[in-house]
Amino acid sequence: MVVFLYKKKKILAIIPARKGSTGIKEKNIRLVKNKPLIGWTLELAGSINFFDKVVVSSDCKKIKNITEKYKIDFIDRPKIISSSTAKTDDVLIHTIDYLERKELYFDYIVTLEPTSPLRKKETVVKSIKKAVNKKLDSLICIKQNQELIGKLVNDKFIPLVNQKSRRRQERKSYFCETGVSYITNVNFLKKKKKMISKRTGFLIVDSKESLDINDEVDLKLANLLIT
Repeated sequence: MVVFLYKKKKILAIIPARKGSTGIKEKNIRLVKNKPLIGWTLELAGSINFFDKVVVSSDCKKIKNITEKYKIDFIDRPKIISSSTAKTDDVLIHTIDYLERKELYFDYIVTLEPTSPLRKKETVVKSIKKAVNKKLDSLICIKQNQELIGKLVNDKFIPLVNQKSRRRQERKSYFCETGVSYITNVNFLKKKKKMISKRTGFLIVDSKESLDINDEVDLKLANLLIT
């Protein structure tokens, strides 16, 4: 595939996929429509010609074997950033440092979580264009949420946001992040060591595209929705 540098920006796609999972054992290699879950993201990433390079960061040999079948580069992730408490920021920084030691430099990173198999190619492309055109520090894909969210305090449910109406249709809309795509400016990441800032943009996606695989119900739903 011929690489097309969007506005002369070198773009790296990173698929972070650690071995462990708190919800589903070996989640990233579970089959969805007879294909490993991570395979859906590998396939999509390989079809986007804005990417100068695509890599998988993982500590799993099985994921490495799958990655090689898609002819995508694999980077061994150290144990220190492979636990359930490891931050994506640290994974991105490790990957950038690794590639820069090989004299490979990039302007933007696109992070594609393997747990979002229903993402659309056009959504990823649109998010890249918006981040580059607006010169954002970063951009996240978000979805609308009208559920009443709260916390438990002294055996009581305390709403985090005061919503007068009990009817969902009359509540204000709030938004939460998804794993569809994160765009990060490399210079910002290296300087601030984080992905989010006051100059983080957004792209709204629908609930189907933003499906995030966390449990067996999500897996069954993905199998039903993917055509």
